[in-house]
Amino acid sequence: MLKLKPTLFLLAVLSLFSDRVSAAIEFRTLSVNEGLSQSTVLAIAQDGMGRIWMGTQDGLNCYDGYSFTVFRHVEGDAQSLGDNSVNALFADGGLLWIGTASGLSCYDAATQSFENFRLEGRNMQVADIAATAGGDLILATDLGIVLFDRASRELEIRTYLTGISVHAVCPSRDGFLVGTSNGVYTYSSTYGNAVRTLPQMARYDIASIVADGDGYWVATHGNGLYRLDGALQVTARYDAASNPGLVSNYIRVLKTDSAGHLWIGTFDGLSIRDPRSGRFERYVHTSEPGSLSHNSIRSIFIDAQRGVWLGTYYGGVSYYHPLARRFGVLRHDPTRNSLGDNTVSCIVEDPESGSLWIGTNDDGVNLYDRRTGRFSEFNTASGSLLSNNVKCVLPDGRGRVWIGTHAGGLSSMDAATRRVRHYPVNASIPINNSCYALLDGGDGTLWVGTLNGLLSFDTAAGRFSRHLCADYEPRLGSLQITTLFRDSKNRVWIGTGAGLYLWQPDVRQVMTCELTPVKDETSPPRRDITVMCVTEDSHRNIWVGTRHGLFRYNASDNSFTRFTVADGLPNDFVYGILEDELARLWISTNNGMACFDTRKNSFRRYTLRDGIANNQFNLYSYCRSRDGIFWFGGIGGITWFRPHDLVDNPFAPEPQITGVDVADADGDRRVRIERDSAGRVTAAAFPSVRNIFTVRFVAVNPLAGGCNTFAYKLEGFNTRWYETSHLEVNYSNLKPGHYVFKVRAANNDGRWNDEPATVEIRVLPMWWQTLAAKILWALLALGFVGGVVAALLGRMKMKMQLRLERMEKEAIGQLSQEKIRFYINLSHELRTPLTLILSPLQEIREHGTADKYVSSRLNYIYRNSLKLLHIINQLLDYRKAELEMFKMKVAVQDVDAIVAEVFSMFEEVAQNRDMDYILNSELHGEALPVDRMFLEMMLTNLLSNAFKFTPDGGIIRVALQRGEGCFRLSVRDSGIGIPQDQQERIFERFYQVNESHAGSGIGLSIVRRIVELHEGSITLRSEPGHFSEFTITLPDDIEAYPAGKRAGEHDVRASIIRDAEKFLPEEWSGAGGDFAPAEEAPEQTRGTILLAESNAEVARYVADHFKAHYNVETVSDGNEVLERLKTLEPDIIIADRMLSGLDGLKLCQAVKQNIRTCHIPVVILAAEGSVEEQITGIEAGADSYLPMPLSISLLAANVQNLLKARYRMRHYYSDDAEIDPDKITSNSMDGEFLKKAIRIVEENMDNEEFSSNDFSKALCMSRSNLHLKMKSITGESATKFIRKIRFNHACKLLLDRKYSISEISSMVGFNSPSYFATSFKKHVGCLPTEYVRSRTKGGEKAG
Repeated sequence: MLKLKPTLFLLAVLSLFSDRVSAAIEFRTLSVNEGLSQSTVLAIAQDGMGRIWMGTQDGLNCYDGYSFTVFRHVEGDAQSLGDNSVNALFADGGLLWIGTASGLSCYDAATQSFENFRLEGRNMQVADIAATAGGDLILATDLGIVLFDRASRELEIRTYLTGISVHAVCPSRDGFLVGTSNGVYTYSSTYGNAVRTLPQMARYDIASIVADGDGYWVATHGNGLYRLDGALQVTARYDAASNPGLVSNYIRVLKTDSAGHLWIGTFDGLSIRDPRSGRFERYVHTSEPGSLSHNSIRSIFIDAQRGVWLGTYYGGVSYYHPLARRFGVLRHDPTRNSLGDNTVSCIVEDPESGSLWIGTNDDGVNLYDRRTGRFSEFNTASGSLLSNNVKCVLPDGRGRVWIGTHAGGLSSMDAATRRVRHYPVNASIPINNSCYALLDGGDGTLWVGTLNGLLSFDTAAGRFSRHLCADYEPRLGSLQITTLFRDSKNRVWIGTGAGLYLWQPDVRQVMTCELTPVKDETSPPRRDITVMCVTEDSHRNIWVGTRHGLFRYNASDNSFTRFTVADGLPNDFVYGILEDELARLWISTNNGMACFDTRKNSFRRYTLRDGIANNQFNLYSYCRSRDGIFWFGGIGGITWFRPHDLVDNPFAPEPQITGVDVADADGDRRVRIERDSAGRVTAAAFPSVRNIFTVRFVAVNPLAGGCNTFAYKLEGFNTRWYETSHLEVNYSNLKPGHYVFKVRAANNDGRWNDEPATVEIRVLPMWWQTLAAKILWALLALGFVGGVVAALLGRMKMKMQLRLERMEKEAIGQLSQEKIRFYINLSHELRTPLTLILSPLQEIREHGTADKYVSSRLNYIYRNSLKLLHIINQLLDYRKAELEMFKMKVAVQDVDAIVAEVFSMFEEVAQNRDMDYILNSELHGEALPVDRMFLEMMLTNLLSNAFKFTPDGGIIRVALQRGEGCFRLSVRDSGIGIPQDQQERIFERFYQVNESHAGSGIGLSIVRRIVELHEGSITLRSEPGHFSEFTITLPDDIEAYPAGKRAGEHDVRASIIRDAEKFLPEEWSGAGGDFAPAEEAPEQTRGTILLAESNAEVARYVADHFKAHYNVETVSDGNEVLERLKTLEPDIIIADRMLSGLDGLKLCQAVKQNIRTCHIPVVILAAEGSVEEQITGIEAGADSYLPMPLSISLLAANVQNLLKARYRMRHYYSDDAEIDPDKITSNSMDGEFLKKAIRIVEENMDNEEFSSNDFSKALCMSRSNLHLKMKSITGESATKFIRKIRFNHACKLLLDRKYSISEISSMVGFNSPSYFATSFKKHVGCLPTEYVRSRTKGGEKAG
């Protein structure tokens, strides 16, 4: 509900209500255009929230001051309205009882649902509802008086009035007065009987009964109005005939207000009875704005603000409140006598009659007679004016009215005769023939403001002249004059389009006013501000209205104080200023009207919603009449009012929270909205997953017309209040928790209510957001962190253990690698001395000896040297196994033959040691898949171990057996055996069972690795002191081996045992030929050998061998070889594979990839002589690859053959006239070089300037390098090479016989034929002519 504060102010309002009710009443209409369901309003009520309920023939309407909510009957919905035709309403707390055309309905605001009640089997129309002292309901129906028992929720007909309809029920002292279609009855709810009273009204149709003081008012249909006293006796009757204020005798409804006025709704209009005078005032529908919406009034209701609601039959609802009509409005109405034009340009009161002279923009001057309300028009149509655009009017008090117009000059009208005279300001230029401001000079002249300066008009002579002020201030002679005002000191303020000027007659001076605000001293003075008006208040303060705000003149320092929009002014465009009795200034602007309290420096704004004619006012259009009424004109007519009558709305609206709407909440039972009995929302709860919601609120304040302001905040989320004019607030993504939404409201005059409306909002946490879940999450997080920490500690511990194990393993591996590296390095070191042992032995064997003893001893040394070489090779083979360099070449072969060959190697040893040495085979020559070399290697290692650990006279047995899908090779000895605890480690590298026996401990490791490569297995059986037996099991199907392990057609390995005594091809047999004698060389000079060997002994040995026939240059570093090659041209290079700095392979590649040295033969000496190593060396470019230990005879033979090949290629070059690069070069790089050289010479064949320098540049070589290169390939210099090609070409040209010798000489680069002939003879041996004749004769003989 709405609260009125304070109480004393309420009494003042009631007094105002009493005063105004007899004056003109203006209504505000609500109809279907505003959302009402139908314009026939039969019942009106107000609920506990202040909302207005209206019953129509098409549904129930709820009005909250902003909009309508319509309730209708819905078929099949028991909780909807029982019937759309609503005849009666009765508000009871949070319940609204509704009388319909078919029964009784009840709307529960708490549940927002309807409950319907009907008499079983009977149709009942309810016309009125009243409550008994016990809370039950009395219903006026067409069936009689019906009682509704609130306890039993049942309807009961208490009094049957056959053929009589009950229209009204009014509580009385002893029960109820009942108005029927057949008179008045008294009804006792205690006894349930109805008794007729007032027999003189027995046949009257009673429409309404209301209590008033000690009596009652009774309304009839057609018989007027009756007054009853407390004893129910008629004390007065009022009819339309005897009471002109009573509109009609057909009265529908009555209502009394708090001031005692009786509101009478009739068929033909509204009548109001004043309790003090007893007179009736009538109000009917007219075309006037604010009149009654329709004459047929069916319901009247007075709300908590004392506002009156009139329900009409076809006009909807008319609302009236004495405080609602604040302003009067005069507008143009073409249907009646009214203001001629809504654009009003000036307003002036006539000093004699009090009428208003109103200047308009398009209808001249209107004279408004305030006594009669009539308008008289003086315009061009009536011949009164030359222009309808009136700018100023000045009644002079002497019977004349002066009228200034735009483009119509100045006119003078006789107030009595209406005769008009015209005075042109400027007849030559129409637009300058304008008068915008007038001021009585008091001396028979007028001050006239025009568009082009200030003039003086002599009223007697009727002439214009330049004004005196223009002489003091020349600008006043040309500026537009907008306003003229004389203050109490007789000074004249002159407002212009470019500033303000002050005429001071005492000193006869014009002062220029600088309109600079005091609070903005930094701004320069403004002289271009357009002044709109000037006025003086009761305190002698001068106020200036401009287009830049309101200015107050400070006489003490001739400054101005400025007020703008920032200070609360509605708009900076100030048109007019008037002062009221309270010293307040009323200011018209472009954005409504403002009341300025000069003491508080505060502004109060009034707009179109407050009832003014229009928000935009106009220049010169303001006036205060003698009776205190203010008149302001604008573009929408004239707004008039008495300032002391403008009382602020005293009702502070009570905000109501009407709903909390949760998004997507349909069907979600977790969303709960709680309401109190009045329907206000008090609490809301919903889950956090649906926390997008809207809070709806309203403040029912009909007097404010929906112009309320709200302030709200959500405690727990907001800390300050937010203002809004909307009726809802949206929130989203709130955290789970408790919140309190609060909202306050202020009416249209800024009066706020005291207590805010509140609603508790709970955002419910989901299960994972609850405290228990958070504790669980925390525990899980702690557990997870603990687990992570434990895992990290465990992982760190594991890493530490793994690191220790890895370090230990790396240490063991490093130790093993160091051991292997030691053995390998030792093996390489042993190969060099072996070379110096085996090579001399070979030379001794070649030369032979006659002493048999010496020969046998030498053979013994020779064989043991071979065994030592075998051990060294075994170490190198293990290294290959470690690096996984063993490459299988499995082929189907005779395993019996291979095993027999290996077996025979050890027969002599067995015989010498008196051992039983036995070979058994079940294979019978069957071909099985093996790699011959690896099989021999495995068997050799196993037999070596057997002989090593078997004492003299023991037994060693080798057996070959066939198995299913496999075959087995076993070696059994009767040696010392292997303890059981050591058998698992026997195949580990460097492991030895008995340290007393010499050995490397790597043979069995190699065997196991080779067996694994064969996709087989090896096992051991042994008894210490009795025997040891090693069994190798291998697959018998070659398909068991991957394709990469199978040998190709031409890739089957040879035996490493069969030619054991020819370990290097032909090196032990002495089959190599003798070293070529020096005399066989094509040149008599000694050749040069560049020997690169890191071992000094080997280098000395080889150099001693060759120094008798060659010059030998010895170096020990590969990089040094490359340096020596820059100055040395050796015939051959012998390089060790294992050179320091740059090894032999890389040295060979460097030599062969250099165009200057690629022709030099290179022989590689390597410690490793496997086929793979030899292939690697050959691919690097080596001309020969010899393994260690070195056979000096084989080396000499290789050197001799390589040099002979070079000599043959040079001989071919010198003998053949044609140069064929493929026949005279030993490698592709030399061949390509020679082809390029030939092409370059041929391209420059006829260039006599082409020299060896040009030749070297074309080949991108230095001249010296080119010389050495040509000498090494052809044996000739570059110059001779060029000559040879040229002469070869000359020979061809001579034989063709197409050219003369002179031409040929030029074509082959000779500038002189004689020099060509001489040179030709030196090269060919004869002159060119002789060459042709000899060749021709030789051809004829052949023919």
